[in-house]
Amino acid sequence: MAAPDRLRENSRLQGEQSRGWSAWKRAMVPPDSDGRNLEPRGPGQVGYMSSSIETALGNLAELCGIYEWKAVGTRRNQPTFIVYVGSTCVRRKPQKLGSRIIRYCKYGNHKKDIINEALARGSDMNCGFA
Repeated sequence: MAAPDRLRENSRLQGEQSRGWSAWKRAMVPPDSDGRNLEPRGPGQVGYMSSSIETALGNLAELCGIYEWKAVGTRRNQPTFIVYVGSTCVRRKPQKLGSRIIRYCKYGNHKKDIINEALARGSDMNCGFA
């Protein structure tokens, strides 16, 4: 019997399973966070965004791609869970991965309620992309 596929968000994938994916990048943090490279999110949004997410995108920023959002519990007994998986390559005119991720960081887009709730509860929002 073949081994079951391991989910990227639940493990450290190796070899073929991890090809093309970035490491998880800390993109948004709760409102009580402090540290360097933090800037306010857009109007009415909870927490801060990490300005280093733009640098982390590197050459992928200008391409279309796949992205994942993961809420990472930073307090005791907080779970880690995937919030959303999406692609910028599905429309007639593909969008740039970098601008899509930055819009999520600043405004939450159509997942803003879930993202704001996770940040208000003290979770970090991490992003992975390929």
